[in-house]
Amino acid sequence: AEYNPDQYLWETEFTLGGR
Repeated sequence: AEYNPDQYLWETEFTLGGR
C-alpha cells in the first residue's frame, strides 16, 4: 500500500492487528 498519512494509520493497525 502507499504510505500516506491516513493510509499509514490503518496500514499499521492492519499489519500489527494480524494482517
